[in-house]
Amino acid sequence: MHMGRKCIGLIEARGLAAAIQAADTAVKSSNVKLLGYEYAGHSGMIVIKIEGTASAVKSAMEAAVHAVEQI
Repeated sequence: MHMGRKCIGLIEARGLAAAIQAADTAVKSSNVKLLGYEYAGHSGMIVIKIEGTASAVKSAMEAAVHAVEQI
């Protein structure tokens, strides 16, 4: 069964708590895989990397942004 092309999504969050919330929400809300995260310098920004189909990545990123805005 062909699942479509894989896409990568990047979510930026300020602080570890927000990054954990974003990653958790992303993987629980859509069929995406967490690829990892990276600290983006000394600004406190963390980049979360996810992978999935285009629609799943888009949905996961929107859910993650909404969850982080609630913090």
